[in-house]
Amino acid sequence: MASSRFRRWVPARLSPGALLALLTVLAVCLASPPAWASGSIGPGSVRAGKSTARADYARGKSIVYKELVCRSCPIKKRAFNRARAQALMERLDVAIAEGLRKAGDENVRLLCSQGVRDEAACKEKLKVVRYYLKRRYRL
Repeated sequence: MASSRFRRWVPARLSPGALLALLTVLAVCLASPPAWASGSIGPGSVRAGKSTARADYARGKSIVYKELVCRSCPIKKRAFNRARAQALMERLDVAIAEGLRKAGDENVRLLCSQGVRDEAACKEKLKVVRYYLKRRYRL
């Protein structure tokens, strides 16, 4: 039994209406957890195939953390900091301006080896990653 000072806060029995309201709130909360997830992209960031800054940022972040910074990737998450991002961004600049062969970085080559059809698609992917690094690390 609850002590007397807590008895006023805990009802002896829930009414059917209160129980229904509680279950409804619980169902709504459990049914929509993706709406609470944090992220960099919101609804409507890509309109009719046009690229926007939010979409580029989110896409660049996704590429970085799926292909470069993960458990089985060459860069570990704890080792990826502002200095490492600056160095990678400099190599990305070289690769975008002069071509992939001039970049001389295995991480840049890795970005263009996964799911890229041609050099134009590779440059686009590198630009998106560069945009993410520039915004995220304020470079």
